[in-house]
Amino acid sequence: AGLYAEISHERGRSGKQVTEKRCRVGGRVKVMPLEEMNSFFDARVKDYEEYVRQEADGAQDYYRETAKLIPKRKRLSLVDLGVGTGLELDEIFQQNPGVTVTGIDISEGMLRKLREKNRKRMEQVQAVKGNFFEYDFGIERYDGAVSVMSMHYFEPQAKLELYRKLGRSLKKGGFYLETDLYAPNGEYEQSCAAENERLRREQGIRGGFYHYRIPCTVERQAKLFFAAGFSSVRVCWACGNTVILMAKK
Repeated sequence: AGLYAEISHERGRSGKQVTEKRCRVGGRVKVMPLEEMNSFFDARVKDYEEYVRQEADGAQDYYRETAKLIPKRKRLSLVDLGVGTGLELDEIFQQNPGVTVTGIDISEGMLRKLREKNRKRMEQVQAVKGNFFEYDFGIERYDGAVSVMSMHYFEPQAKLELYRKLGRSLKKGGFYLETDLYAPNGEYEQSCAAENERLRREQGIRGGFYHYRIPCTVERQAKLFFAAGFSSVRVCWACGNTVILMAKK
């Protein structure tokens, strides 16, 4: 199947996961502790854009491909979950200069760079520091929503509740674009989740958001969208384990 393949399309590619962060200290290999999400990204603002453009499958293309899927019309309002430094906005504004965006991110360092890059567009870009799981999206406030490489750190149940709130915030006919890393199969998904639980247990971590990938399969993700109340889900683009999904209200 090609572009806009049905959601049931099987993906048999093998994925890659670095299960532990390690460094060598005094000749010994030491497992690095998991980092809280905001601290992780605050510490990497300087090199983030260069890193992320090389790190994932399709990294040279998925920002542009995401932007191309957003309708080109005036006064389009978007909410961006995990906006970071706004790499997707760079492409979105080229495709649709009149769009207005509420960008939410937990990292103040990332948002600072976002504001610097968009000094001439601050009437169009509202940068919100916060946890998008706790954000009040309102009711039928946005034409669409987008997230790029933001969701593969979170457990399915937490995402389900988020998607329900997000769906209520979309206007009739609204859409949600999720560009992310997905597990190639259920075994890989379960392995990542189990390793995350092990690391948290060994490091005494209870709750909170930490930087560790726990991607789910495309099929499981689609079930979450339907359970949250979206009426349709489509695969719009894929490269390796990077996939763009569009869910419509």
